[in-house]
Amino acid sequence: MREFFWLFCLAKSFAISTISAQDENAEEGMKPVAPQVLWEALPGNLNEWVILKSTGEMGLGSWLESKAVREYKRKDLPLLEGQPKPLPAPQMWTRILVTDTGKHPEPLGQFRDFSTETPSGDDRIEKLRIQSWPTITKTYEDGLIVANMMVAERFVVEFVLKEQPKRNLRSWARQMDFSVLTGIRDSDVISLPPEVLMVKLDQLKPKRNKGYLMGTTSEAELEAELAAEEEELREVMGYVPELEDEEGGLE
Repeated sequence: MREFFWLFCLAKSFAISTISAQDENAEEGMKPVAPQVLWEALPGNLNEWVILKSTGEMGLGSWLESKAVREYKRKDLPLLEGQPKPLPAPQMWTRILVTDTGKHPEPLGQFRDFSTETPSGDDRIEKLRIQSWPTITKTYEDGLIVANMMVAERFVVEFVLKEQPKRNLRSWARQMDFSVLTGIRDSDVISLPPEVLMVKLDQLKPKRNKGYLMGTTSEAELEAELAAEEEELREVMGYVPELEDEEGGLE
């Protein structure tokens, strides 16, 4: 009995550890829109750039989230007749990720008390406004630029620029259709549903599309369920009647 009870406690501990992250997210928020809607806000085909990737997903982060991402690379310049082939140059590359946070406070926390006048304490970080949207940029030693922008106090747009000057941030922002995001109406606030739709979409390779349902259980609910099961186990395992010898026995 003692060995069996130890195994039960071990299983209980493992179950709680795998669900604790979800418990932190067991709050309320809005239901995000489908990734297909977010795609409409991203730049499409551009004259000097080619789309390498266009994917979307729905799932559970700090809250229910939907995302759309596209990656671009700069087209090689055509060679003129008789012009020698140039030496390989660093490839200019851009990724834009749009996340519908459902107005959950955690992913928007970086923009709390946003001010372009407040020093960041890090020379690599700058706070500015691009088309009036609060934006936080960070420039790394290798020149990589990462910028996070909050749109309509709900969407986070991340720009990642490689081998490009920082001024290109505003150029990429001009290619966005922010009216798609600002035109999305707020939905009713809901609690975390018992099942969450997990979806992965690939616009360029649709055969990779897949989706499934994932159950959600808070730690408090799991604790209550396991406590009840543990008590039932104690009752069942703690009472085993002894067999009584019958008079006469078998002939």
